[in-house]
Amino acid sequence: MASKGRQFVLLLWKNFTLLRRSWLTVLFEIFLTVLFVIVLLLVRTDGDLKGKIVPVYEPGSFTIQKLPDELTLQHNGRYMAYAPNTSAAVNDVMMRTKSLLSNLQMVVGFTNETEMVDFLLSAESQKSQSFSPYIGGVVFDVNGNNFSHGINYKIRLDYVPRHDQEEASILGSSQTWLTKFIFPIFEIKGPRDHGNIKGGSPGYYREGFLGLQWAIDRAIIAHLYNLNTPPSIDLVMQRFPYPSYLDDKFIYIIQNVFPLLLMMSMVVTALSIVKNIVFEKERKLKVY
Repeated sequence: MASKGRQFVLLLWKNFTLLRRSWLTVLFEIFLTVLFVIVLLLVRTDGDLKGKIVPVYEPGSFTIQKLPDELTLQHNGRYMAYAPNTSAAVNDVMMRTKSLLSNLQMVVGFTNETEMVDFLLSAESQKSQSFSPYIGGVVFDVNGNNFSHGINYKIRLDYVPRHDQEEASILGSSQTWLTKFIFPIFEIKGPRDHGNIKGGSPGYYREGFLGLQWAIDRAIIAHLYNLNTPPSIDLVMQRFPYPSYLDDKFIYIIQNVFPLLLMMSMVVTALSIVKNIVFEKERKLKVY
């Protein structure tokens, strides 16, 4: 135990002696660390700290009783595919859905989901336009002509939302729905797209998902109860409220800058250690 303590004391003495002989390097290391701390303090004092912000989303901000105009007019979405068309119940529900959405011009049925997907992916569905006129497809889980208990269906839209396709082509990346994530990949303080009263990305409203879901559900109700038209319901939407939060831009800056500053402040120290080790190896020096 005494020998290990003596070795430790000798190691401290050795390091202290090396630092004393290269005092300029030591001063530079200390100066560099202090400099980067000052940089962080300057960024902190110059940061835009707005204090607590309380997002307010007015009730009845928008409605989903029709497809959004930006989808039908700007992005050319006016048709809808569905499967299977071998079921009378499914055909009736989709025709009712078309009548409920005034700006949905046509619904096209297919025998099964595979046939529908192949058609939507084919060049025929594009019709030489920037966006396909087909918004997507609806697939019902049904056996025979009538629905059984527990009606299941899925809405299949573009892999890349239409609103993000132009941005994705510019950035060279796919802006997908990212449905496997509960939270955004890069967390930020406050609500996502805080200025968008309709929720923002990934665009369940602007891509027509909410409108289609609402119309299909009403069409299923009308079909099951044999109604000419479903009950009239004025549905208005409001974005989910978000509590007050501290809007501090310094947090976003430090997330990206701090690792770089920390690495740069240690560069001289790392180089000095490597130099000393190489020197000891060349001189065949050992510490016992």
